[in-house]
Amino acid sequence: EMAAAGAEEGTMVLAETQSGGAKGRIGREWISPFGGVCFSLVLRPRAQPRHATKITLAAASAVCKTIRDLYGLDAKINWPNDILIGGRKVCGILTDMATDVNSIKYIVLGFGVNVNVERMAFPQKIQKTATSIKEELGRTVSRKDFIDSLLLEFERQYHNFNEGQYSVILDEYKRLTYPLGGHIIVKDQDKLYEGHSVDISEDGALVMETKEGATMTFVTGDVHAHPDEAIKKDEVRH
Repeated sequence: EMAAAGAEEGTMVLAETQSGGAKGRIGREWISPFGGVCFSLVLRPRAQPRHATKITLAAASAVCKTIRDLYGLDAKINWPNDILIGGRKVCGILTDMATDVNSIKYIVLGFGVNVNVERMAFPQKIQKTATSIKEELGRTVSRKDFIDSLLLEFERQYHNFNEGQYSVILDEYKRLTYPLGGHIIVKDQDKLYEGHSVDISEDGALVMETKEGATMTFVTGDVHAHPDEAIKKDEVRH
């Protein structure tokens, strides 16, 4: 509502928790327990609407890089916009947008990061699949320091976006994306597809080669490492 009413670019709304209004991808529940960092940014980029999807790539890279640089944790992007640590979700990103025919009126970019969330604070159904920075480090961290660092990193990414440096954004995103090159299963509209991820397209779509040798491109869907891939990684660790 603030963005539609003309709030200036860079306006930030920060909340301790959210009790309503927020929905995840494909209408899913958006969970934001106490101890996390939940905020939205109003952006008014100069880019044409066809490039808008790249802002999500930039945001995901910014979160991932901030976690890696600040805490030394092996954060990875799970296509398209979840951040994982050790295979468990630590962050989700949502994008809302209003456009004209040839311009973007505004983008509202929402971040939900599990910073100091206790594992037992998560609903039971996601306690095995979600984590937080605190849980991974074994200590509480400064949410202010995290927000400061994330905003600085995103500003660098956003500068590239506004300057049309989309290849720079894409290259960084691909370096941080898991499981690029791995054996995966994609669930899209209740159908399962198996193959190897081979690339991320210029528009941020996932390109997969199926086990039959066909090439498929996904703009939506959930990606999971194939069980064989998980076993191989476990054998390497041991």
